[in-house]
Amino acid sequence: MKKRNSRQGRQGEALPTENDDVLQLSFFGVDSFSPRMPSVGTRAWICLEILLSGKRLSQPVFLDMKQGWRLSAAIYDLNKLGWPDKRRSITHEWGRRPIREYWLAPDVIAEFSSLAAKGGCDEIV
Repeated sequence: MKKRNSRQGRQGEALPTENDDVLQLSFFGVDSFSPRMPSVGTRAWICLEILLSGKRLSQPVFLDMKQGWRLSAAIYDLNKLGWPDKRRSITHEWGRRPIREYWLAPDVIAEFSSLAAKGGCDEIV
């Protein structure tokens, strides 16, 4: 029995490889902005509520709001849910190492507002 090449299909045609440009067709339009909402009451929910108001968050600000030490974990959860954040390193009086500051781009906030107005996603109250 002749061994079949693993790169060939049943009739001998070449299968697509990772370098080939293969486009999967869709009957639905592709949404450029389709994040999921975090569970209500979680740190990710609270963080998203603050970011959607247009404020910037850093660990000292998050602590001052009595939300705890886990800002980076909340941002990580939001990223996994599809929320694109902006970030930069800033210096703070706490120490020599820079800390992160996070915010949402104005177009992300506007897109969420328009989706919420259309009823396309849950609103944050």
